Amino acid sequence: MILFKMQLISAWYGLSDVKTEDLTMDSISFCRFCGLELMDSVPDHITLS
Repeated sequence: MILFKMQLISAWYGLSDVKTEDLTMDSISFCRFCGLELMDSVPDHITLS
């Protein structure tokens, strides 16, 4: 479900996989939308591809 939500963020904002990873790590709202806590690891851009 996390990967699906990250793909939604990527599509909605027109982001590359690398930028999606970066913003999910840096943005509390993106992190929460994906169902992650602040200390959870975010899937990397290679996993999104």
